[in-house]
Amino acid sequence: MTINILSRYFLQEHPRESARILEKYTAEMLSQYFEELPDGLVAGLIHHLSPDLALSCLTELPTERSAKILVHLGVDDAGRILSRMKLNPKNTILSHMPATVSRRLKLILKYPVGTVGHYMSPDIFIATEDMLIGDLIRLAKSAESELLDKIFVVNHQQILVGVIDVKNMMLTDADKMVQQIMKAPDTVLNVRTNLEYVKSYPNWQFEEFLPVVDQKNALIGVLKRSIMTEVLSDEQDQEINESGIVETVLDVADLFWEVCSNFINPNSESNHKAKNYDRSDT
Repeated sequence: MTINILSRYFLQEHPRESARILEKYTAEMLSQYFEELPDGLVAGLIHHLSPDLALSCLTELPTERSAKILVHLGVDDAGRILSRMKLNPKNTILSHMPATVSRRLKLILKYPVGTVGHYMSPDIFIATEDMLIGDLIRLAKSAESELLDKIFVVNHQQILVGVIDVKNMMLTDADKMVQQIMKAPDTVLNVRTNLEYVKSYPNWQFEEFLPVVDQKNALIGVLKRSIMTEVLSDEQDQEINESGIVETVLDVADLFWEVCSNFINPNSESNHKAKNYDRSDT
């Protein structure tokens, strides 16, 4: 099965609408279709598929391919998908990921679904209180961890002690100490806090990132407002679907899809033929 330029363009530019259309097909058929697409493009589609179908598709794909797609998907989304996967395939997929990624995912997977820890982002750039501002700026420029508009500050026991606004930092003398300009964080979330509590707490709607600490008050990540918004949106979509009110796919998108040649045809004999994968590494 081949992918033409029109269908690939539509998949790339309209992943949400594409995912809605693809959900009429089985995971086996989609896994075959995904074989023809690059990892990054598949990750974009997986992000918008229903959780059950996304999980089934990744289970159908060869382990190494699933691992690459999840890496493209990012730690936040990958963690939520892997948390619903059975132990053996989950561990196998994690073993095929780069060590830095699998380590962050294992941290998220320690915490149950519904807790702050399950939805937090652990890969953030942090500073220590005894650093100079000039050194901090130099380290930030070469950081591999995610840079936020605020930098959280810890002591040498990893305890959260302050927060720095990046804009203020850039206007500060390079020879000043971090602890001279940091402020106490307004809100701190415990990693085991139930997300229902956060939803009822108004501050999450006005803060891009809320720091997350463990039982010893060590900083281990942040809860992003974008993730909270996405979780709430998913819950609302589920409620709508359960009530029988399903959003209709745009007619123009459906029409466009139908005219694209070489697209999956559920009645095609070639799509019903089993495809042999080398599963020796699974």
